[in-house]
Amino acid sequence: MDIQQISDLIKKNKSLKNLYKGKRAFVIGNGPSLKKQDLTILKDEVTIVSNAFFNHPDINEIKPKYYLLVD
Repeated sequence: MDIQQISDLIKKNKSLKNLYKGKRAFVIGNGPSLKKQDLTILKDEVTIVSNAFFNHPDINEIKPKYYLLVD
């Protein structure tokens, strides 16, 4: 990715600034112990999940707003 592509991507992200101002948001990581957690209490919250969260048993109820993929 060159500097112009990065710049263009950052410009697109500006539309998200203050989008949820004043609201709670939860960033949910990923790992084996998370499978045992009841995350349905977050179903009406703004949620950001990462990587293989799609494997979590509560994925369809939570319906995360954003996905973050990290290598």
